[in-house]
Amino acid sequence: MIAPLERRPLGRTALTISRLGVGGGSSFGRAGDAGVDLLDACWDAGLRYFDTAPLYGEGESERRYGRALRSRPRDEFVLSTKVGRNSASEFDYSAEGVRQSLARSLERLGLSRIDAVMIHDVDPDLHGDRFERHLDAALSGAYTALNDLRDQGVIGAAGNHRTHTPAGERLRAPCDSAGRGGTAVSAVASGGGQCCRRARKGG
Repeated sequence: MIAPLERRPLGRTALTISRLGVGGGSSFGRAGDAGVDLLDACWDAGLRYFDTAPLYGEGESERRYGRALRSRPRDEFVLSTKVGRNSASEFDYSAEGVRQSLARSLERLGLSRIDAVMIHDVDPDLHGDRFERHLDAALSGAYTALNDLRDQGVIGAAGNHRTHTPAGERLRAPCDSAGRGGTAVSAVASGGGQCCRRARKGG
């Protein structure tokens, strides 16, 4: 029996999250304006991990998360979002693209920091013959930007969205070799299809 409110580490970071998290993907999007009430209900139930992305609702998920969370005590919840995929067809894993994406996310959320940021959808099935180019950009650009933002205190940890895949293993390498305690391998499987879901144990 899983205890949904039990807190556990997020990957190899100092962050701890409830085993059941609140995802801001397609099901959350279908809730429309009632999404904020849904987040309030999840909070009242004791859930304290919230995951979103610019892709979800073209930024509307982040805006609703911001409305629901910005008045909450900031140290009582863990929030993650993603970079690299800005819409269904727009991808930018460059360092500058990641910085701009995160700045927009912070504006939509109305928050000054984000606990964890994942590189989104570096997937050969999605990118086809462009996969290696996107992977190289993520390794040389996105991680560089995220590590800098982490050192500046804008984010708490960085990692990748698809941990348990061959592509995820390749993206994991910089985290393993850097030896930087605040850099995370993503512990989240964020398909965006469920509003509340369990967080996976970190790799």
